[in-house]
Amino acid sequence: MAQLTWFQTDTGVRVVDLNATPDGAGMYQSAGFSASAFPSCSVSPS
Repeated sequence: MAQLTWFQTDTGVRVVDLNATPDGAGMYQSAGFSASAFPSCSVSPS
């Protein structure tokens, strides 16, 4: 998770959003991510 350390120390980035599979969610939660209060949605033009 070196990228997260880099974001925190060397850039102006303060929020990182990601999409994880149920199998991968635990790994991200152990790295400090938490479930968003607002689920995300997207749409792609047909």
